[in-house]
Amino acid sequence: MKKTLSFWLIILFQIALLFTIIIRYEYVLNTGQEIFMKIRPVDPRDYFRGDYVTLNYDLRTYKLDINDTRFTEWEKVYVEFNSDENNFVESIKNISTEKPETWTYIYSEVQNIYWWKAEYKISHIDKDTWENVELSYTGYVYDNIKEWDNITFWYRDDWTIYNIGKIDDKNMVNERIIDETYNTWAILYASWYRDMILDFWADRFFVKEGTGHDIEDEFREHRDDSYVSWKIKNWKNVIDYLLVWWKKIK
Repeated sequence: MKKTLSFWLIILFQIALLFTIIIRYEYVLNTGQEIFMKIRPVDPRDYFRGDYVTLNYDLRTYKLDINDTRFTEWEKVYVEFNSDENNFVESIKNISTEKPETWTYIYSEVQNIYWWKAEYKISHIDKDTWENVELSYTGYVYDNIKEWDNITFWYRDDWTIYNIGKIDDKNMVNERIIDETYNTWAILYASWYRDMILDFWADRFFVKEGTGHDIEDEFREHRDDSYVSWKIKNWKNVIDYLLVWWKKIK
């Protein structure tokens, strides 16, 4: 008798828990403040899986100053947003372990904190036009390269830099270096930081059966104008719909 009673109590508890989750979801969906988050594909060739769309957010990656030791991996944090007059989120205003006073925030989790990186600004005098060209490179921190050092770099056809090195470093010299007799290159600015990856707990959007491929095609065509509508209330966020090229997708 006691075993039977315990069994039904467990079942009732699970049902009650399920209904509580549904009620909370519907409450936030119907009474929450709407904001729009920019989304981008995880992989354009494998974006749609089954009957849901996998969402990735531009703002999931947050740059931490190298001296900022406030956060650790898997820590729960509050993320506060900056939005325009139409509630399109433009940037992260603040991340804190303390609850903000404004409504534009959600409860999130620090997923990863990656190794130090740096943003380098490189000045180069073009040997054909003699004009000063400024290029950018983001990569790992080089202990042997300081501001105003003469450097050389590797590049792709679109002038995207993928490696840099000091001129006197023989290990960095090969046929891909751009210069004839080691022109002078200089780092104008080096900003060191670490990447912190946030989990917004809203990375799947379920769609009607059979509509996934059409949604995928629309998203690929208008990937620069694709957003997701969130409803947020009491630090919770739920997905309402997708907004692709100003078209609502429920």
